Amino acid sequence: MDRLESANETRFIEQRSEPRHEKRLAMVGTVRRCETEPSLQGSPIKVETINLSDHGLQFRSDIPLAEGTIIRIAVAVDPRNICSVEGEVRWSGEEDGEPVVGVRLFDNQDSDMDAWMELIKIELF
Repeated sequence: MDRLESANETRFIEQRSEPRHEKRLAMVGTVRRCETEPSLQGSPIKVETINLSDHGLQFRSDIPLAEGTIIRIAVAVDPRNICSVEGEVRWSGEEDGEPVVGVRLFDNQDSDMDAWMELIKIELF
């Protein structure tokens, strides 16, 4: 991670208002909108979480994602219940040669935040 990436991550770490919980989960993501690379729209992305919070997550990805990119993430809360949330990439960097991304989730009609909160409870407790 270079100094700029480290400074960006540090800036957002300092702005955190919620505790982060280290948890490794595999999820499925899709790029909804990327102004810097419009060709990425609709592209699937690997989401391997590093940590989770009530309104955000940090994850490893298979492609770099620019700040401001809007993504949709889906994860099975249980076999019959898929949680789908949207969020914005707030920072991105690299760790051990892999893209690492910090996302702030939206609390709107496109995000099932109730299911996300349930997922947090199930996975962490």
